[in-house]
Amino acid sequence: MVEEAQAAGRRAASSFLPANRTQRLLRRWVIRASHLPGIDRLIARQIVGKIAR
Repeated sequence: MVEEAQAAGRRAASSFLPANRTQRLLRRWVIRASHLPGIDRLIARQIVGKIAR
């Protein structure tokens, strides 16, 4: 159970701490796009799917 939680934390960390410039730009675009109708739901589904794995 602990190993699963740690693995989920490592996966989530990459969303908050992008490794390079390209990932930082992509993260910024996703955050901006999340304000568009419909896109917010798609992003939420992606986040929930990653956490549940």
